[in-house]
Amino acid sequence: MKIIDMLIDGVTIAAKALAAIMLAVMLLVVIAEVGSRYFFSISFPWANELIRFMMVWVAFIGGAVTFKDGGLVFFDMILNKLPPKTKTLFQLTINTVILVFCAYMFYMSWRTTFSRSIATQTAIGLQISMSIPYFGITLGLALFNIYCLYNYKKLITTVLGKGE
Repeated sequence: MKIIDMLIDGVTIAAKALAAIMLAVMLLVVIAEVGSRYFFSISFPWANELIRFMMVWVAFIGGAVTFKDGGLVFFDMILNKLPPKTKTLFQLTINTVILVFCAYMFYMSWRTTFSRSIATQTAIGLQISMSIPYFGITLGLALFNIYCLYNYKKLITTVLGKGE
């Protein structure tokens, strides 16, 4: 199981690094865009598109990593009042609902991202396939699914009395 923990940690570090790089690029593009508009009265046609597309990637990847780290709002007020076993069973139920939802959304996202209509569509400003921006959603949902499956390891060991 240590190998799985190391793999999950590696995926999480890579996801955080990707989100951080995208945030840095977004910041630089916004500064360049504001400066060029203010000083030269010109605008880059691709800047707004790039920022929007990266925002989608950051939102889905960052959301998945935050879910893994337990940083999302998660019925804390209710969960903290439950006995430990009941709390863990409730978390198992919630994790299962999230997994089913994210698995379905991943499937639909995959179908949409790689559909012919999206793959042949080109972004106006960046001149890239629209599959690239859509893939951020698919990747984020894949991470949600991976982290949901990983949560089962922790939750089941807690139920069996071998965990935290």
